[in-house]
Amino acid sequence: MPSINASLHQSPKDSRPQDILSWDAHTISDAIQKERSITCRELMVATLDRIDRINPKCNAIILLKDRQTLLEEATKADEDLSLHLNRGWLHGIPIAIKDLSNAKGIPTTMGGSRLFADTGPATYNDLFVANLIQNGAIIIGKTNTPEGGLGSNTFNDRFGITRNPYNLSKSAGGSSGGAAVALATGMLAVADGTDNMGSLRNPAGWNNIYSLRPTAGLVPMDAVPETKSVAASVMNHPASTPGPMARTPKDAAMLLQCMVNDLNTFEAKSPFAKKQSPEVPIRVGWLGDWHGYLAYQDGVLNHCQRALERWKDVSSTTDCIVEVCNVHDTFPLFPFEQLWSAYNAVRFATTLEKYSQYFDVDHLIAQRGKLIKEELAWELEQGKSVTEDELGRSKDVHENFCRWLQDVMQEFDALALPSAQVWPFSVDLRYPEQIGDKAVDTYHRWMEVCVPVSFAGLPCVTLPAGVNEDKRLPMGIQLFGRRGDDTNLLRLADSYHELTSDSRS
Repeated sequence: MPSINASLHQSPKDSRPQDILSWDAHTISDAIQKERSITCRELMVATLDRIDRINPKCNAIILLKDRQTLLEEATKADEDLSLHLNRGWLHGIPIAIKDLSNAKGIPTTMGGSRLFADTGPATYNDLFVANLIQNGAIIIGKTNTPEGGLGSNTFNDRFGITRNPYNLSKSAGGSSGGAAVALATGMLAVADGTDNMGSLRNPAGWNNIYSLRPTAGLVPMDAVPETKSVAASVMNHPASTPGPMARTPKDAAMLLQCMVNDLNTFEAKSPFAKKQSPEVPIRVGWLGDWHGYLAYQDGVLNHCQRALERWKDVSSTTDCIVEVCNVHDTFPLFPFEQLWSAYNAVRFATTLEKYSQYFDVDHLIAQRGKLIKEELAWELEQGKSVTEDELGRSKDVHENFCRWLQDVMQEFDALALPSAQVWPFSVDLRYPEQIGDKAVDTYHRWMEVCVPVSFAGLPCVTLPAGVNEDKRLPMGIQLFGRRGDDTNLLRLADSYHELTSDSRS
């Protein structure tokens, strides 16, 4: 558990709400709706009390709505249940939305950006947020994120730094860092995030929780239609996607069902209903350092490999037997430098396209460090230099990589990589400038390990690999599969959760 958990406990006279917040979301939902053993108001009181105690230390929740308003919403949810008006699995459960998405009545500041400093409360809900509300969620505020969602380290000038609960001097990751910390500390039972280049994966790994980057396009979101975007000219899927974060795979699956809100598209029970034949082992392909290309901080690779080996060993007597194999023993690996160049061409051009719709980009660049942060100015500059020929080459790389994946996935049920190349680093750093003895040449190079999943739009579940022995810092594992394979990945994550949870505390 996070070291900050020692400060989570309430006084003995108030122990019952503490018990509520230690439950997973399935247990909370059943207690409210089926057992009627707790009320929505009790849950809201416990949640707000914990936020009052813990959030000043971690800074995960921002733009929290008025307490009295939230208690009234919770009371209304209880009244609805008394009238047999059950709105869904999330009925009465508090959620805070990542501050890149619109929740009606709360400002969307895009991570405390000065560009949106004067923005009033949102006048509408993004589609997946509306789906969460339709399924009974009570939106209590926002979760912190870096400016513009750029960088896998959650800090901004307006709301400040979100700190890792395992060590408050370390980064929580990002850009869904606020959501991950809120889950790890029990301030929320489930949370949403978004992911372009690891923003659901890195913070989940660094906070010892689960996340799912769904198949890109599965979760509805308000955006410029992809048929008109730079990304659509290269890839057949969106560059970014919302997704669920939770403390268990089953909670993540149910939250995804609520976000999608279409049982014909995704149904949460199916991942856990199917049983694996003991005669057919699950083959997980380990990609490691991509045959020497990816640099890692000492201990990251071994830590993740040991977690997978523990899963393999304890699975041998179950109906979900796992084998872990090195992919490069069977297949030549795709040239990673091609992935990095092609992905960045799309990323930079897409960033330029997005900001050009609303702002004078040259003016923004001229105001670097003042109106926008340095990293965004750099991305806009890179976007201005991307040519049509580069995007054409990126499209070729995308097609070739997808063909390579198709061949590899004939032999493996899932592929695995660490969720980050470094351990959580000091909050005093914007980003690591060195990985081992290798200098980092861009602010996002240390998350290069997340590019394969992003560039192909693949579903990817983050498995918490637990904390390292010396510094007690968490790390995660990306487990990813074919597009549309979300249910199978969640089923595998559930096997991992059930078989390894005792070794990850």
